[in-house]
Amino acid sequence: MQSVTWVLICNPENRRQRFFTEALRKQRGKLPVVISYADILGASNPVEYLVKKLESIKNQYIHLKIESPGESFEVTKALIILGAREGSKRLDLESAKKLRYDKGRFKYLKEWYFGYRFLLKEIDCALSCWARASGRIVRYVNQPTAILNMLDKYRCQQFLAQRGVATPKLIPVAEDVTTLLDQLRMTKQCSVFIKPKYGSSATGVIALRVKPDGSKCVARTSLELSKTDGVVQCYNSLKVRTYHKEKDIAALYSTVLEEGAYIEQWLPKPQLKGQNFDLRVVVINGKATHHVTRCSNTPMTNLHLGNQRGDILHHKSGAFMLKNAYDCAENVASLSSGAGCFGADIILSSSRSRAHIIELNAFGDLLPGIHYQSKDTYETQVDFLPC
Repeated sequence: MQSVTWVLICNPENRRQRFFTEALRKQRGKLPVVISYADILGASNPVEYLVKKLESIKNQYIHLKIESPGESFEVTKALIILGAREGSKRLDLESAKKLRYDKGRFKYLKEWYFGYRFLLKEIDCALSCWARASGRIVRYVNQPTAILNMLDKYRCQQFLAQRGVATPKLIPVAEDVTTLLDQLRMTKQCSVFIKPKYGSSATGVIALRVKPDGSKCVARTSLELSKTDGVVQCYNSLKVRTYHKEKDIAALYSTVLEEGAYIEQWLPKPQLKGQNFDLRVVVINGKATHHVTRCSNTPMTNLHLGNQRGDILHHKSGAFMLKNAYDCAENVASLSSGAGCFGADIILSSSRSRAHIIELNAFGDLLPGIHYQSKDTYETQVDFLPC
């Protein structure tokens, strides 16, 4: 058995760190080397800082898991500052440094992504330099390029569609909501999802329906419109709201468009006990292992929005649908180089003939209480990777 040290780059205060640390202790009797995003971002030279942290590791083999940088304003702000430094056209460096915590504010997703992209390249550079100099072997759970590919939702969907994976049809983005509504009426595409390219957890997602005759449109989203001194701002919330006024829908659309948006066909979800449902399937080392059935009375099934877990096997075709979903997720894994663990959000068509990928999530393994062969997602990752 190889002598391995696990390294975890994360926000140490986050429950993801606790879950993984406990899994490693339980499965291997070890603890990971924990490196904080905040410490890396706060270093004058992140590459030198990381190399110094790694110098204390004596083992030949390193397993590196890069966790989500979310749920920390300190880290989010530092990434936005990096993004502004990378050349944002709307946010200068000094303004970025003055940002204050504004709970739920939907803003600067592009800058966050550009900053995180820069940071992951720095991490990869540090690991590569250290490995070459020390003769060590580093194995990523998810390589930085794979993480970035999944975080850019639009490019990820393009990548999958080009390789024959069933995904919702992509629809051209219009410059404003009036043009979009005209476009949808002309093409008789009455139901679409508008999504930010760099969002997650339903952040900024708008489900839009248009009557074929153009007499009415309805938008449903977890974004809340707020107007202060005539300035419209959007905030994420835990409630899915319904908007009927075209001026409100226009404000929502322009806000998401500013962050970088794409539009896709709204695929109908199958029903389970009167609710819409889809699946989150976790794939580890190429194998679909864990899943959760997400049920909702709204177009968004994300569990943090107050939706419920269900059981797909209670559907009359559940076993067949689940196999389709697992096969689809494993096929995606075979196409996705460097992605050792990810979540695939999947819609099963009502005809049961095909599973559609609606999103891949590089940090989609947070499924508390869901087990495969009596192990949770973190224990399975430790178990599946050679030690």
